[in-house]
Amino acid sequence: MYQNIGIIGVGKLGESMIKMLNYIGYKGGIIGSVRSLSRLEDLNKKYRNISIYTNNSEVVSNSHYLLLCVKPYQAKEVCNKLVNSLPSYVPVVSTMAGISLAKLEEWLPHNRVIRCMPNIPCIMGQGIVPYYTNQEASFSNYTMDTIFFPNKLIRLDSDNKINESTLVSGCGPALLSAYIDIILSDNTHLTTEEQAELMQKTLIGTGHLLSMYTTTEIIALVSSPGGATAIALDAIRNVEIDKSIRYAIEKARQKIRDMSIE
Repeated sequence: MYQNIGIIGVGKLGESMIKMLNYIGYKGGIIGSVRSLSRLEDLNKKYRNISIYTNNSEVVSNSHYLLLCVKPYQAKEVCNKLVNSLPSYVPVVSTMAGISLAKLEEWLPHNRVIRCMPNIPCIMGQGIVPYYTNQEASFSNYTMDTIFFPNKLIRLDSDNKINESTLVSGCGPALLSAYIDIILSDNTHLTTEEQAELMQKTLIGTGHLLSMYTTTEIIALVSSPGGATAIALDAIRNVEIDKSIRYAIEKARQKIRDMSIE
């Protein structure tokens, strides 16, 4: 029997979950909630296989699994309104950045709660989903596999690790894309298609290398004294780009902390 996955809050993140479920060919129903009729109409035009409501209780009453994808500042209010309608057997999987598992368990009527942080490659079944829960492995593994397979799952053991994973795998695709834009911005000889293929294979290949080598070892494998790579790395060190990157990461880390107390 196929089961329904409900998505509370079909904004940018919630819609990415719809894209993921469609891409991987989820056989059950997909149900979502939005706040406005205009957003409901827009989603109904884009996706023919989902049911969209403006009432969260409609989603809850028809779901076997529930994804919480609302903005972090809306979390407490939304959870409080779910208290009287959420069945005890329905697992709740939160994708909200900064909202701790302890708070979710405090706000919701049961403790069948999982906190996770899927990254954007999940929409193509190529992502990673770090998650944290107090539930036993048999429950959490089945729930997460049902929703996210074939994406890679990694179980972590604290909220702090989920927050840090957000900086790595959550922010990572955008930060890497910004870096790629810089590399390619002055390249006028390669076509867009050639640039895309070269960079895609480079990123995939480097990912495989990371399973065998450290980043320091990869740099050593590529860089030769006096070569183009060595010159580029020296220039990066001379202008202290590493400080700018660390500053950017710390700003993101602080934002995650702020979301947890807003």
